[in-house]
Amino acid sequence: MAKLGKPIKDVIRGDTRQVSCTFLESDGTTAINLTGGTAYFTVNSSSDPSSDSGAPIQKIATSFTSANTGQHTFTLTHSDTNIAAGEYWYDIQFVDSAGNYVSSYRGKFTVQSDIART
Repeated sequence: MAKLGKPIKDVIRGDTRQVSCTFLESDGTTAINLTGGTAYFTVNSSSDPSSDSGAPIQKIATSFTSANTGQHTFTLTHSDTNIAAGEYWYDIQFVDSAGNYVSSYRGKFTVQSDIART
């Protein structure tokens, strides 16, 4: 069940950030066991891109914070968030070992400019 409209805001360009998520079945309460699957965190300038090839941020995970409870935390590094300040879109998807897709989160991703250049 996608949680639409959950914004990730106030990301300062170049900062390290963590994004935590829980993947749930369509009932909204039962955790999906992530064992053997792949999770994707993607940030793009378009809410409906034709591909991920131009995505300024894409993180892929195959080992998880807590696979049995459907939980994972993506770490965005300095390199990941060192992109132009502005409004972007993100989503978080999980693909299980059978090839089934679950989009759990989608929303705006805002990057603010930074002052220090260290």
